[in-house]
Order: sequence, then C-alpha cells, then structure tokens
Amino acid sequence: MDNEMAGTDEELLPPSQSRKFRLRALLGISSVTFFAVDAVVPMFLREAIPALFCIGVVTAQLTVICVWGTLVRGTFWVRLPWTLFLLVISWCGLASGVSFLGAEESRADAVIVEMQASVGFLWAFGFLMSYLPLKVVAVCFKWEIVQEHVNQDKKYQPDRYGIREMMLGIAMLAISMGIVRSLVPADGISLMGALQRSIFGNAAAMISTTVFGVVSLIVKLPCIWIGLGQKQQRIVQSTIAWVFLCLLLTLVEVGILFSVFRPPPDPFEVVGGLAMCHLVMGGVILGLCLALRSMGYRLIHAETLRTPTLEREDTHQNP
Repeated sequence: MDNEMAGTDEELLPPSQSRKFRLRALLGISSVTFFAVDAVVPMFLREAIPALFCIGVVTAQLTVICVWGTLVRGTFWVRLPWTLFLLVISWCGLASGVSFLGAEESRADAVIVEMQASVGFLWAFGFLMSYLPLKVVAVCFKWEIVQEHVNQDKKYQPDRYGIREMMLGIAMLAISMGIVRSLVPADGISLMGALQRSIFGNAAAMISTTVFGVVSLIVKLPCIWIGLGQKQQRIVQSTIAWVFLCLLLTLVEVGILFSVFRPPPDPFEVVGGLAMCHLVMGGVILGLCLALRSMGYRLIHAETLRTPTLEREDTHQNP
C-alpha cells in the first residue's frame, strides 16, 4: 500500500539532456516575457484594472527572483550576486518604460531620471519585502529546493560550489551596475526629488504598499508550496482552497485600506482589481513552480531524510 501511494506521487523524469533543455527554455521564455512586461508597465498605470494586472505580474517576477535566491540553502554567496543582477535587469526594463512614457509626455530629462530613480526605490523596497520573509521562512522552517536524479541509482552527494559561479555572478552584477550608471547619470539627478516622487515621500502610498506587500506574501507562500511541495493528487484541491483564501485576503486588505483612507467612488473596481492582481500573481508563481516540478524539482524540509532520488538543485544552471 505504501509503495502504491509513493508511486502515485512520483513522476516519470525526462532524460537529463531533455530536462536541461526544458529548464533553459523555461528560463529564457520567462526572462523575455518578464522584461517585456517591465518595459510596458508604466504605459498602463493610468487605469486601475490594467495597472493592477501589471502589478500582479511584476510582483510574481520579483517573487520568482527571490525564491531562486533564498530557498536553496547553503548557496547564499553564490546566488546573491545573481539575484541582485536579475533585480537590476528587471529595473532596467521598468526604467526604459518610464523613459518612453516621459518622452511621450514631453517631460524634462531631469524629471525622467528622477522618475526612474523613484521606481528603483520602489523596486528595492518590494525586493526587501519579498526576499527577507522568504529567507526567514527558509531558515526557520527549513524549506529547501531539491531536484530528483534522472538516474535513480545515483546517490545523493553534497554540492561542491566553485568560486567560478560566484565570480561570474559578481561580474554580471558589475555589468548591470554599469547599465544603471548609464541610465541614471550623476549630474541632473536629485535624490531628494526622487525620494519625494517615490513611496517614501508619500505616507498614503507607503501604507498602501506595505499592506499590499504583507497580503501578497500570505498569498504567494501557498503557491510555492502547492507547486513544489504538495502531493500530486492534492494539487487541484489545494489550488481551489487557495483561490478562496486569496479572495478572503483581498476583502481583508480592502477593509484595512478603506478604514485608513477614504473609499473611492467605485469601490467594487478596487476590490475586483486587487482580487485579479493577487490571482494573477499567484497564478504566475504557481504555473512556474508546476513547470519546475515537471522537471524534477521539489520543495522539502531540509531535515527530511535524504533519499537516493534527491539532490540539491544544480547551481551550474543559469538563474
């Protein structure tokens, strides 16, 4: 009986080369799609529904970057430069969108640069709100991403991380910082002006962003667990339960915001937009986690007894 239950939870693993190809294809498609969304997000911020849809996608992108950088323990110094590199590249997409929007509205160059810097402050704040809680979860609850071997006879062996991956990540981070330096020149930019344009210069925006960040964290943690940690036969049931949880948390979030701020003329638009935002965010995260699950990745407790079919995620793969 136990063997039958174990067999239902296991999936046929593709050959090693096929798995690597599928992983690279997933990373490539996801990276291009996320960068394209980053570049067009500023164009859709005028209307509530399109803006909240885009916010859901970029929040999912930020979460995926943080999950990759936090939930594989023992590789912090290898993955941190790559995580920051991906963060900067995503900001470059947002900055290019801000530049196009500023040119369309005939704004001064100094104003455009301040807008780009304010977006950078917002992006860094969102990164910290995702990265730090996920790191705490990884350390306190011992969550860890592992990968099943194609060869079932191969035993688990600890990873040996060379300095090459770390140096390559640092080099890519240095390149990305050079891109930032070219986009935001030292002359003509006012840090105080950028701070005033960002959420740090607006108490209402700061409160709203913080509430959204806390609710989105509660929304996306179950998505990671369902996609990579839940048993195969319970994924559908767990997903349905997560949808109801998402709607309930949206009502709680709206209740908090409306108790602090004056309700808008059309509150149902805000409720529907936030619900769609959280569902889109969770759907993107869940879809990517399920795609990784099909390639043999799992989320387990680090203290779980190692079996010959499990190994740590290969850090030689590009992020």
